[in-house]
Amino acid sequence: KYVERHFPDAFDGLLRYKNGAFQVFVNTSHARTPGRQRFTGGHELAHYVLPHHNRGIKEGTLLHPSETGFRSDKQFEYEADVFSAHYLMPTTELLRAVRTKNWGADEVLAVAEKFGSSVTSAALRCQKVLPGDSTLILWKNGEYSWSWSGGKWAETPSASIRSADRLVPGSATVQALTAGAEFRECFRSASTRSF
Repeated sequence: KYVERHFPDAFDGLLRYKNGAFQVFVNTSHARTPGRQRFTGGHELAHYVLPHHNRGIKEGTLLHPSETGFRSDKQFEYEADVFSAHYLMPTTELLRAVRTKNWGADEVLAVAEKFGSSVTSAALRCQKVLPGDSTLILWKNGEYSWSWSGGKWAETPSASIRSADRLVPGSATVQALTAGAEFRECFRSASTRSF
């Protein structure tokens, strides 16, 4: 059984084993875009498909409300995020879709739209699969949340980018963090298109 609906701020998604059957719940209040909802659904599918996750849920040792989107520090949540990203955006198909070495935000948004995934997972898949050096930074409410670096930049200490005052003046990140409501609404519109 698969259910998408608004739950209070309880979880992103949940796989439950009850009365001999699995039930998947996707919280639409957390997974606000269709792409994020599909990513969360894929995350919960991972808990069902991966044997040690499935067994833990059946036995009651892996009870959890999921936190998707590469935000959890729990190994089984990370495994489910990676599974979902690969399931929705297979490497061969991603390489066919993006044929440039100089990929950026436009390509990430196009990948999220084409594959019906979240923008965050599309950015991380592009970073892992496509050539080039990059650093992805997730800021939430103006605060640093996490960063992942690829290529040569993976060797750069991430501590140098954990504070907004250490960012390169005029960089895209600084512009996004300091931009007015018009810019943020424009980006929000581009990143929440129906997929």
